[in-house]
Amino acid sequence: DYDAIILDIHMPIKDGFHVFGAIKRKNKKSTLIFITGYKDYNYIDAHEVGIDDILDKPVDPEALKAVLSNRIRQKVQEKTLSLGSLTLDRELNYCTLNGQLIELTAKETQLLGKLLERPDTYIPRNELLNSIWGGTNVKPKTLDAHLSNLRSKLGTFEFHIKAKREHGVILTTEKVDLD
Repeated sequence: DYDAIILDIHMPIKDGFHVFGAIKRKNKKSTLIFITGYKDYNYIDAHEVGIDDILDKPVDPEALKAVLSNRIRQKVQEKTLSLGSLTLDRELNYCTLNGQLIELTAKETQLLGKLLERPDTYIPRNELLNSIWGGTNVKPKTLDAHLSNLRSKLGTFEFHIKAKREHGVILTTEKVDLD
């Protein structure tokens, strides 16, 4: 996948929309920016089909640079989550804690991601089971086992993962008794 792809709407042989269709099928995560000389172009329709930005010709290089920087920054923020000294990379299945690299399984990455999205908030166990495992024929002990593995890998740090059957699971900054 490319971080960003810039296409002209009006090109010889195939127009930008044909090329766009082929690109979007193969590069689902790429930012796609259209460039157009058409002044009456329907920008709303373009955004609805998945085009991220449209710039009018002639393109101001500083405007293009600003759009690209903003889009790439958004992609990086979607890919990583941070809280204190803990940073999770959701695509590569690892986190860093105090600069130390910790490898995670895909399920551990998803679980830690859900907790980092809502720190200091109990997330119901069923919500986690449904969003991570699809909820079908998954035993609650599956979640407990993954929580245990995650705690073991993270060790002692400024946040704590706590599970309570009646409340759910929480990543908290408070000192807690882990039962």
